[in-house]
Amino acid sequence: MLMAPAIMRLMMFRNANGKWILGLASKFGKWNSFLAELWGTCWGLGIVWIYNFRQRDIDVDSLLAVNFVKNGVDKFHPYAPIISEIRNMLARNWDICLSHCYRESNRTADSLANLSHGLDFGVHGCP
Repeated sequence: MLMAPAIMRLMMFRNANGKWILGLASKFGKWNSFLAELWGTCWGLGIVWIYNFRQRDIDVDSLLAVNFVKNGVDKFHPYAPIISEIRNMLARNWDICLSHCYRESNRTADSLANLSHGLDFGVHGCP
């Protein structure tokens, strides 16, 4: 898998009308892009739970990640622990729909992700 020089994750939270609620951007060390997508999904679900957003659509731009989470993987798969954690989070008492979306279909997220390359390492709020 391709190793990125630094992984940037972006999360945007909008209400049912599409109005901006909260945004978070993070920049971490070297991971492959698939593992970064899984960690971003796990981290995002944690944020959604903490902020008490109990009815949300979660869009992930990695179809492979969505399929692994929805279908599960063998317990010996190298990413089984993080996939299991995501599956456990999705099983909580809430209404969360995890689905794939093409990166190009969300111009705001794509634009902000490109801007995040200039961030320092760590987590940053986007008001």
